[in-house]
Amino acid sequence: MKLSDLRNFLCGALEARELSRLIQGEVVAFREASLKKGSVMSVILVEDSIGLRFGDAELKVLCGAFLEGQIDRWVLSYICDALLMSNSVVFLEDSIRDSVDVMTDPEVNGEVTEEMIRRIVATLGD
Repeated sequence: MKLSDLRNFLCGALEARELSRLIQGEVVAFREASLKKGSVMSVILVEDSIGLRFGDAELKVLCGAFLEGQIDRWVLSYICDALLMSNSVVFLEDSIRDSVDVMTDPEVNGEVTEEMIRRIVATLGD
């Protein structure tokens, strides 16, 4: 996944379904690896964009895409893993980083659910 594609999605220049299509192969490999107990899940991130600031607004876009059925839980988890591993992403608050973290590895954090995402969204400012 290109960081620039993620940035474009978060700012509304790229639709969630198109981002999903672009990273489909990566997400399939990620999902298959996660279904094997103790396996290593690869995240491919091309950091072709510098300084992505990630705060309430960006988290709302990401969570909203999941809640509206535009991305599935695997795409959401993959994107969250990519955000956390990037050297170019700056989380504006520790609580935002923590929220992103709980949406990653289902083996560690449990399966992402609609209820979980609604709770995260409820904590965000307007």
